[in-house]
Amino acid sequence: MKKMTFIYRMALCMLVVLFYACNSDEDFEAKYGSGSPLAENITRFAGYEYSYNEKGLVTQMRGKDEAVEITYPENDRAVMVYYQNGKPLFTYVFAFGENHFANRVFEQDYEGESFLHKFYYDKEGHLIHYKLPEEELRLEWTDGNLTKVIDDPSDYEAYTILTYGSRTDFAAVKMNPFLLDVDMGPFTSELSWWFECGLNCAFSAGFLGKPCVNLPATLISYDNQNETPTKGHFEYYSGFWKFVEEYVY
Repeated sequence: MKKMTFIYRMALCMLVVLFYACNSDEDFEAKYGSGSPLAENITRFAGYEYSYNEKGLVTQMRGKDEAVEITYPENDRAVMVYYQNGKPLFTYVFAFGENHFANRVFEQDYEGESFLHKFYYDKEGHLIHYKLPEEELRLEWTDGNLTKVIDDPSDYEAYTILTYGSRTDFAAVKMNPFLLDVDMGPFTSELSWWFECGLNCAFSAGFLGKPCVNLPATLISYDNQNETPTKGHFEYYSGFWKFVEEYVY
């Protein structure tokens, strides 16, 4: 009870901070709208147990060493507390737009550090631009699949191109349908590096856009530090997958 009271009080405080932080931006209403999270956007990840509220929204995700607790203090807001090995590390407040995905996320760790994440989507609800205070990630989609990832701005001019096959059985091969566990190249890295901890879980909760439709077939990653790009294909088996790099000599 004491823990939940503490979380609830922190959530209320953070909602106030989020409002004033976001309201200082231009065109507040156009950016944030009046949307709310939808149960139909939930994408279950392998290795987690889920709990839901009466609306079908995720209230808990529990993995081997991590967990999140989510509350919904307002229709267009959600508060997530992220735990690792039972210790609370981060609190996130999600502000949802008219497309029912979060376009602003206020993060605070338990040492008092905080900042604002900014998310932008295409008309189908795919995440196309993720903006951090000093870094940006751009994503392009074709036919429901992530086909280009750009680290922008980047000193390394890094970007990755993906192609897809017809398979759709992400759960059977235990690949993350947002490709968070796919290494996108030497300088773009895994997308889970960009969306760490609670943001990783937020994809599953349906807060940060739609997942890929098909399993990827090939990947090629370019940068200005390597004459030869990283190139390879994906292989799929029962219960696992791997990326096979194709070396050019």
